[in-house]
Amino acid sequence: MRKPSTTTSVDELIHVLRHKRTLPARIDAIRQLTHIGGSRAVKALCAALDYNEPALRKAAANGLAALKDATAVRALESALSDDEFSVRDAVIEALESIGSTNAIKVLRKALSDAEQSIRLKAATSLANIGTPSALQTLGYALQDNALAQEAVTQALLTTSVEQSLQVLAGLMCDRRQRAQQILVSVFQTLGQDHTFAILEAALSTRGWKLSVSAVEMMARTCGRRVIEALTHALERV
Repeated sequence: MRKPSTTTSVDELIHVLRHKRTLPARIDAIRQLTHIGGSRAVKALCAALDYNEPALRKAAANGLAALKDATAVRALESALSDDEFSVRDAVIEALESIGSTNAIKVLRKALSDAEQSIRLKAATSLANIGTPSALQTLGYALQDNALAQEAVTQALLTTSVEQSLQVLAGLMCDRRQRAQQILVSVFQTLGQDHTFAILEAALSTRGWKLSVSAVEMMARTCGRRVIEALTHALERV
């Protein structure tokens, strides 16, 4: 007996996903489509993000996370407005897994989600992606609104000093009053030790503007430790 082709299998699985009434069979179809992969599977899973059952929508998002196909970003962006928290949570994971330029843009939007844990997950996802574009996006998002600022700041508590500096470098070089106020607020939340480590790292960069800003911010937030940092910096010259 001839084994059915992959094309036939995909057709059959899409039919099950669209028309079967039993939820387990439809979720199993999603799992098999994820295993097979390909553009038709991605398209079917994107369509499933609009199905009535939350379990199907979540399973579809999980499948798209595994497939890492950038063509799914538009559908995932729409799914960020899903009423179910678990679905939005899975959508964030899928966007992180894809990690494309458009996925990063959508994650920035998620930083303003009504649910605090979703905002934090979006910020953490951008940090996990870790590309210069993703980290720069976190820096820009600090100026979006109070919700985004809170999420990004909380994410910075768990990132490396190097990543934190990449996120904050733009604000540190921005001399406008609002940017400096946001920066002070972020550093107050991070605490003096984390703040000192970031500012000390800034002193080691070759950017004159960033180094000057680091010294000024140290004087405002770290008190006498600015002398310690300057001494270390001079020892490296």
